[in-house]
Amino acid sequence: MIDFIANIPNILVSAQKSVDLISSIKNLIGTTDNIELQNQLADLANLLIDQKTNVAEMKEQLLQKNNEITSLKKEIDCLLKKDEPEFKFNAYVFKNDTGRYCTRCYDADYKKIRVIRTEKACIYRCQNCKNEHHSMLS
Repeated sequence: MIDFIANIPNILVSAQKSVDLISSIKNLIGTTDNIELQNQLADLANLLIDQKTNVAEMKEQLLQKNNEITSLKKEIDCLLKKDEPEFKFNAYVFKNDTGRYCTRCYDADYKKIRVIRTEKACIYRCQNCKNEHHSMLS
């Protein structure tokens, strides 16, 4: 499968080289009085610049879609996992794992982010979302 995102810089370089080549041709024929040819070359250069802009916008959209796909894959992985969290001590605890995890990060973003005990007894804080978890048991 072709990696379109990886090829975009090559397309942009190619478009820039085409614009530069048109400028060179325009300079070479600049000594002639062929205004129509110069106008057509200018129009062609403008079209290439427009295409270059369109490709850059497409790259941004592809990157956004790629991020969405990655996020959805993580969400699907979390939903398909058999290791469902158990709500315990105001945090999530997973089987075969001794850590406590942020309920907000897991529920909203499907991220397993450990909560860290603060200086205050029985208070844990998520380093990602800064949510505090008050636990009666340490």
